[in-house]
Amino acid sequence: MRSSTGSVRSSSRRRMPPPCRRSSMHSIRRGSSSIKGHATEFDEDAAVPSVPPLEMMEKIAGYEGITFEAVTIQPPPKRMQNEVKIETKKDLRSISLPDAQITEEEIRDALNYYVSKHCCYGSSPAKTIDFTLIQSTYAFQYQLETFTERRESCWVFEPFNGSSGKEVDGPDNGQPPAAWDIEVIPKGTFETEVKSMMVPHTSIVKPCHRCSGTGTILCSECRGKGWVRCITCNGEGYNTDQEMCVHCRVSKHGYGRQDCYNCKASGKLLCPPCESTGLLLCYIQLTVTWKTNVSEKIVKKVSLPEKLFSMVTGKEIFLEEGARVAPLLGFPDESIDNVSAELIQTHSTRFSDHNIISQRHRVRAVPTASISYQWKGEERHFFLYGLENKIHAPNYPQTCCWGCNIL
Repeated sequence: MRSSTGSVRSSSRRRMPPPCRRSSMHSIRRGSSSIKGHATEFDEDAAVPSVPPLEMMEKIAGYEGITFEAVTIQPPPKRMQNEVKIETKKDLRSISLPDAQITEEEIRDALNYYVSKHCCYGSSPAKTIDFTLIQSTYAFQYQLETFTERRESCWVFEPFNGSSGKEVDGPDNGQPPAAWDIEVIPKGTFETEVKSMMVPHTSIVKPCHRCSGTGTILCSECRGKGWVRCITCNGEGYNTDQEMCVHCRVSKHGYGRQDCYNCKASGKLLCPPCESTGLLLCYIQLTVTWKTNVSEKIVKKVSLPEKLFSMVTGKEIFLEEGARVAPLLGFPDESIDNVSAELIQTHSTRFSDHNIISQRHRVRAVPTASISYQWKGEERHFFLYGLENKIHAPNYPQTCCWGCNIL
């Protein structure tokens, strides 16, 4: 029977209080982003070196200073340079230059063509101006090509699977050859090419520096725990109505925690450097680079920009190739002798740590002409250059629409 007070049971069901909360969770800042996780920080990139430590590697004679991070240039032995035959100087005092003269008709044809390629230029001056002075000459283009071979070495590593059957050619098989004792042949002279190869007898199998030979690493998303804090309930396990969170209630790690998607709740990932094998094959890699190094200079008597000469051709009046070329002697323009000596010395210094396989140099004569004329009482001039009879006329009289003058 009910008591006289007539107490009535509440119509709404009483909710059970939630369990005690877990220890506080908070965000950990890593770099510029904020990652939610456990309060303990773990920076795996700072904890593990990016390459195997050099202390793990054997000391190889002739390769003592090499590393994993950067290549080391291996200079050729002096005996290779001493065996090179240097060509004798060529006496060019008897060389003949082609005729540089050009007719007024050829000049006017070139000028008319030049104006036709500029839609706003007026054609009247090109057809009517009278030339007052034509000075024909040559600009000389000296070019030196040096075909070099450069050899570099460094430690490299790759995943090693003992069951793959790949042979390990280590120092036990013999003394590793010096960088320049390994025979490597280019496909052709004056052709750019790069080849990389393993130096014989330098292979070593080592435990992976990233995973210490286990084949797995801690997941960076969950810091190896296998779970991350549920962002829906903020790690509480219940929503605002004190009902269990539907997003994390099925987690194998308990309420308030979501299984880490990145590692499938295991807390571990396959190690990238060793591809989960736990082993690395380390060896010295030799990289051979063949390259044609080109330098050139223009010797000219007209005030034409040098960049214009790269757009035209000239007549080749000298060409020589050899293991080493000598500076020119007695060229009709003495400046070419000086330019030749300067560039040859520059290449000898610049490529002192390379093997110079071959050199060639050439001289091209580029015809040029300075043409003066009068337009409305004003003295003007333009230039003609190259075998193509190109025109350079920076102050042509009519350079805008309708043939008007820009003052």
